[in-house]
Amino acid sequence: MQKTCKNCSQNFEITDSDLKFYEEIGVPSPNLCPDDRAKRRMAFANQRNLYLRKCDGTSKTIISNFSSDKKFPVYAVDFFFSNDWDQLKTGRDYDFSRPFFDQFNDLMQVAPKIALQRSPSFDQNSDYTNYAGKNKNCYLIFDSDKNEDCYHSYSINSCISTMDCFRVSDSELCYECVDCTNCYNCRYLQNCDNCRDCYFLKNSIGCKNCFGSVNLRNKEFYFFNEKLSKEEYQKRLSENLHSYIKIQNLKNEFQNFILKFPHKAMEGIYNEDVFGNYLIQCKNAHDCYDSRKLWDCKYIQQAFDDAKSSMDCTQVGDAVEQLYECCYGGYGAYFNRFCSHTLGQSSYLTYCYYTPFCSYLFGCIGLHHQKYCILNKQYSKEEYEILMPKIIEAMKSPKSPLTRGLGHPLDKGGLGDCEWGEFFPTEISPFAYNETHAFDFYPISKEEILEKGWKWKDDIYEIPKVEKIIPANLLPDSINDIPDDILNWAVNCEITNKPFKIIKPELDFYRKMNLPIPHLHPDERHKNRMKLRNPKKLWNRNCMKCNSKIQTTYSPDRSEIVYCEQCYLALVY
Repeated sequence: MQKTCKNCSQNFEITDSDLKFYEEIGVPSPNLCPDDRAKRRMAFANQRNLYLRKCDGTSKTIISNFSSDKKFPVYAVDFFFSNDWDQLKTGRDYDFSRPFFDQFNDLMQVAPKIALQRSPSFDQNSDYTNYAGKNKNCYLIFDSDKNEDCYHSYSINSCISTMDCFRVSDSELCYECVDCTNCYNCRYLQNCDNCRDCYFLKNSIGCKNCFGSVNLRNKEFYFFNEKLSKEEYQKRLSENLHSYIKIQNLKNEFQNFILKFPHKAMEGIYNEDVFGNYLIQCKNAHDCYDSRKLWDCKYIQQAFDDAKSSMDCTQVGDAVEQLYECCYGGYGAYFNRFCSHTLGQSSYLTYCYYTPFCSYLFGCIGLHHQKYCILNKQYSKEEYEILMPKIIEAMKSPKSPLTRGLGHPLDKGGLGDCEWGEFFPTEISPFAYNETHAFDFYPISKEEILEKGWKWKDDIYEIPKVEKIIPANLLPDSINDIPDDILNWAVNCEITNKPFKIIKPELDFYRKMNLPIPHLHPDERHKNRMKLRNPKKLWNRNCMKCNSKIQTTYSPDRSEIVYCEQCYLALVY
């Protein structure tokens, strides 16, 4: 059946299998389209903005993704998991005369939060990381595990000496690479596997000493898809790649060159009955992205191994099953609904936030290793099983802050329906919208954010304490001319004018790799890498070779040549 999104007014489809899933987990069909549901979930996570503040348990200075102006308590990771505080102190009775989301928002303002999503005991010299673990000598990497000497990257795993990368794994000495695996000494690659000593490649596998090429398989000494002798290749490669101006010109030239070559409709391998992008070993996964080993899933963005029978999830962990509207958690989770940051084998949770290693909770925040709690108040198993259904029934009447209060009335995009079946309203997120993961994928203006009743933060960036600040366009063009003294400067981003520092390991990396100093703030570099990837959205169109029907993340109005998988593989092999 077709429904109309109550936020953006776009039509979206609900299939018979969707209805069966909703019935199995006891929720109504959604009122928002898949994009708006994802945006709402992602507004509850700040992955990439870090601040100095005090731990409210120890008064020690800590690094946190909660800025110091947040009034609720924030605890360092080790203190949060200690026995030195009373988890149930903020518990309260459920008030049936008030909307659930009002009461949950009250709890949000007082329940302690964990400072970061990382385990310091498993890290070495990697304090400025988040949603990360088992890293050594890493700085400003996020959603990343098991790396060493890596900087300014997102979603990298098992990498060494890698910088400014996005979704790269098992690689070393890589720079500005996106969606690559098993690469060594590579710069400016996208969708590449098992390549070494390459520059500016896309959609290539098993290549060595190649430059500016597309759709190569097991090639060497190719220059803009032309086969050269080793001597001629090395001669052309001797150009000024240490020059910032030269690199920018090559980037533009390569992006235009890419458009001459066919692209595969979907990136993925070893799949059966799947639609989406970047899927590996999945079966019956529809509208899913950046995931492996999905089984009977829909509307998933980034799930790890063995997610089964789940819908509408963002960044959930290994071996999860029957999750709905959940994000940033998992790892053995089962039957969780409308939850965020429920880590460590947490199961049978409903409407919970930051509740690791818990089960049988409803409407709880900031608990760990607990059972049978509602609004952070302890109940017996019998009491819990009687009260929870009564609360759900009360939530089915339309008295939510989605229709009044909290800055989200009907005339500003409120849903006008019951609370039950809806994820937390964005306006009760502990973060300003422009701090969150949602802002990375769904950026909107400050004016629109405030109009919706959401929060905005003006002072995300602090000016570094340095000897001087230099505009990026006044930096020496070549890395060969950059003085050691740059470590005492800040550089003003060419686009945003935000100042950023170069730390010594970065400078050493640029010199080792013969790379120019970047002119953009790390956030702008991250945005540019994100722009290289397609949106998490599907369009119906036809293969431009055989005219068969395909679903693809390339919209029909884009310039790329798009082939179905069969035609693409016939081309490259």
